[in-house]
Amino acid sequence: MELISLCLEKLKTVLDLPVVPNRIDAFDVSNIQGYETVASLVVCLCGEMSRRRYRKYKIKSVEAPDDYTSIYEAVYRQYKRVLAEQLDLPDFILIDGGPGQLHYAYQALAAVSYTH
Repeated sequence: MELISLCLEKLKTVLDLPVVPNRIDAFDVSNIQGYETVASLVVCLCGEMSRRRYRKYKIKSVEAPDDYTSIYEAVYRQYKRVLAEQLDLPDFILIDGGPGQLHYAYQALAAVSYTH
């Protein structure tokens, strides 16, 4: 466990985070045979994977593969629920992809915070 704590401290330092990221949420999008799009959320708490907090989102807003809009939908749905239920927010959110996916995730977070 000490190694995990050191790694989380290093992550805080390298990324110049305000706190050690004790909760990390990570999103990824998959297209099943090019038709059915799902987004997955995995959660790491204090360096341990928390399987009971994992989520799978069947993407409803897009019909063809579109990672950007899919990330937006998954992030929006997750944090809309988190805020509505007054659950703990993560210290760090990891988005699998590039600048486009990151931009859409950021837009989703902005939309959720604007509605609450």
